[in-house]
Amino acid sequence: MDATKINQHAVAWIESYARCELSLEELHRRVRAALGKRMIHNPHYRILNLNQICPNRAVRITPQHIEILFAKRKRGEISERQMRDWAHMVEINDAFYWEPEDADLVAKWVNFLFFDFTPED
Repeated sequence: MDATKINQHAVAWIESYARCELSLEELHRRVRAALGKRMIHNPHYRILNLNQICPNRAVRITPQHIEILFAKRKRGEISERQMRDWAHMVEINDAFYWEPEDADLVAKWVNFLFFDFTPED
């Protein structure tokens, strides 16, 4: 898919998810509505393949995203499971990326949450 064909509404949804403003469930509903029967999703997994709707790098993950994630958890707005799901989504979807200058912090936390963190809830 050519970058010019990326659904700009989808990019806005993905950006909202990255900032923890949109739940994974709501992102799933919006992507399903946009793709219809073409959507490929295994309901047994707590992740969503965004490559069908946004196959290119579109949403930069920065240290501020990590700060937002932990602040929302501290306030009880998201669960530990949702934190891990967020890291999983960021790790597996091509829509998310980080720049080299952010890699030390962003990659450290994304990888910790995805590979080493075990949610208590």
